[in-house]
Amino acid sequence: LEASMKKQRMEFDKAQRPWYALPEMTVSSWIHVCFGVLFVTFLQPVLVVLAMFEIPLALLLTLESIGPLYSLPFSWVLQKEKPTFKACIGAVFSVGGIVILCFRGMVLK
Repeated sequence: LEASMKKQRMEFDKAQRPWYALPEMTVSSWIHVCFGVLFVTFLQPVLVVLAMFEIPLALLLTLESIGPLYSLPFSWVLQKEKPTFKACIGAVFSVGGIVILCFRGMVLK
């Protein structure tokens, strides 16, 4: 009886949580979140700036534009989220736009 009351109280607490309350996660989950924030917020911009000085700009833009192409399969495999048709079309358009920009200045013979 006490266990069921405790479970009901926890469910009530979750329903009444304010929007700004932090989620209840394990220490391991918090460590994963912190590393993700660290890498996305700080490490990725540093690596992009470093790449700007090391490789040609057209190649850098092409490599950055394929992000949707590999994020869609990763989300499908890791999170079991099937990509929508709109997401696939958006990925194709983003890559196609960069390809057009890369070849815009070239003279065809």
